[in-house]
Amino acid sequence: MNEVLETMMIEFLRKNVDMFAWSPSDFKGIDPEVIVHRLNLDPMMRLVNQEKRSFGAERNRTQGLRKKAGSEVQYTEWLANVVVVPKAPGKWHTCTDFTDLNKAYPNDPYPLPRIDLLVDSTAGCEFFIMMDAYQGATYQRLVNRMFRDQIGMSMEVNVDDMLVKSKKEDDHLYHLKQAFEVMRTYGMKLNPTKCTFGV
Repeated sequence: MNEVLETMMIEFLRKNVDMFAWSPSDFKGIDPEVIVHRLNLDPMMRLVNQEKRSFGAERNRTQGLRKKAGSEVQYTEWLANVVVVPKAPGKWHTCTDFTDLNKAYPNDPYPLPRIDLLVDSTAGCEFFIMMDAYQGATYQRLVNRMFRDQIGMSMEVNVDDMLVKSKKEDDHLYHLKQAFEVMRTYGMKLNPTKCTFGV
């Protein structure tokens, strides 16, 4: 990337620093008017409550995260124990055993992109930006809808991972601006620790 483009990209990112979720509280979520995720449970399955386990140190960490995020605790009919696992660097990852819930939830036929086709679609492109949406576990339908005009042209998406691609250096910043404009419209935020610009 030439110095002029690099300077312009840095300036663009500085002006759009609000597009990044630096903490969970920075991400307000996608407007439910746009998309809502619901579990299509098999009504014939019985409710399951797993045996409660002692948390110890994880309990303190979880309570601290809850205070930071300001989220409301919800008690559902299905109970699956949560385990907080340390993750590098100094972060925590919440894991849940959904084995029982998965038995009651029919397979979702919505197709995920084939990685080999995504890789092939970058042939001939010289410039790339890799972006990761914040908390995007159920995003495939959403990103397909959001970026329908860019997919296959200037972008590829796989769940919450997005690739902005350009064949010419002159188009690269324009393609990034298009992606940011769409993300801003939908309220999507990026995880700054997982984004790479100007590759």
